[in-house]
Amino acid sequence: MPIPVDNIPLGLGQDPFKESGEVEFFISASNLDKIEADGPTWKLADAIHVLTAIKNPDAIFEGLEREEYKDGFCFSFKPPQSPARMVFLIFIMMNMGYVVFDWEWRPEDSDISGHPENWETNFGRREWHRSSRTI
Repeated sequence: MPIPVDNIPLGLGQDPFKESGEVEFFISASNLDKIEADGPTWKLADAIHVLTAIKNPDAIFEGLEREEYKDGFCFSFKPPQSPARMVFLIFIMMNMGYVVFDWEWRPEDSDISGHPENWETNFGRREWHRSSRTI
């Protein structure tokens, strides 16, 4: 498959649609350049979690509740060294492959580990979560 010039390969990660499958992920070079130029500085430093999040998410949500991202995905991941009661989210769109376009920290749901607060209303649906797959 041809790779758009703006996409940098990240490697294989969890297929959002197959419990045990893997797919190739990319990250937008122009988004990285914009973050490096304009900040915030924490976002570039936290990009280190993106690769781990695509390989080992705690939950995958489909349908971002924003009009322009209805077909997007969110991978939620709680790194072992994460700030207290916080999860790391990466946002992905299909554009000739799975392309990570943003990431951020959010407070963790108090009832379901590895899920962000308000996940039921912030996303179209939960595609799967860690307890639903074989480890």
